[in-house]
Amino acid sequence: MKKILPILTIISFLAAILVPMVVLAQEAPVKCVKLGVDVIWTGGYIYTGTLKNVSTDAEVTCTEAAPCKCNEPTAFAKGCRLIKDNTVGPRVAVEPGTECSQKNKAGNADKAPDYQTPAWGMIGLLAGINTAVNWIFVILIIVVALLVALGAFMIVTAGGAPENLEKGRKYILYALIGLVVALLARAIPSIVSALLGV
Repeated sequence: MKKILPILTIISFLAAILVPMVVLAQEAPVKCVKLGVDVIWTGGYIYTGTLKNVSTDAEVTCTEAAPCKCNEPTAFAKGCRLIKDNTVGPRVAVEPGTECSQKNKAGNADKAPDYQTPAWGMIGLLAGINTAVNWIFVILIIVVALLVALGAFMIVTAGGAPENLEKGRKYILYALIGLVVALLARAIPSIVSALLGV
């Protein structure tokens, strides 16, 4: 007890001194997002950058003077495709001095974001959801392939044992269920976009 009390006192003292220093020493939040996948955006304006029109697959350059309205029924009937490896952030005209710490497609960091829009956070969220769903899909397809191979192996090597035949059939059934789940997972980004109205 005599040793524990001084140790707790020292730990409390150091925590009281170090915690505020660590909290106050944090960097400012990142003001941009690097797109890991293409994002189809139908939620409003993009003020700078080169994107693709989803309807025509033509490249369109957006400028501050002539922004792209991605929800306009005539020009962008199906929205704008924001191309991966570009950065998305707030408008420099509205927030002067905005720099993006992420490297853009050209490899530049600490420059203005490639795509500038007030809805950059929502675009980043959709890109993150798309990336996560893509990884989940790949992992599920690998699991499905392994289950089919294991089920086929169990059936081929059953040697007339009904329990091994049943195990093999169950593995293949689980693989088919996994395949259905993987295909349904691909719809998650579209569902999220529809629910958010973008």
